[in-house]
Amino acid sequence: RMAGTRGGAVNPLEPLLAKYRTIQGEITKLQTGASQATTQVCENELVLKELELLEEDAQVFKLIGPVLVKQELVEVKSNVNKRI
Repeated sequence: RMAGTRGGAVNPLEPLLAKYRTIQGEITKLQTGASQATTQVCENELVLKELELLEEDAQVFKLIGPVLVKQELVEVKSNVNKRI
């Protein structure tokens, strides 16, 4: 039987295990961030494709809170391109 934390004995692997868990947590955060970034790029590419189908004089609106705000198509395309 291995000595645990009973009687003041400390398992020598505990610090390594704690570091491993910390690194695993950081990896999970990074993977989540990368996944979200990939999703946002895909969504923005899809929006840009849809915008390319519009005529130059098409009316484009952006939802800001509960209000639709009219925007220029050129401005919208530029904003979406910046996000890609």
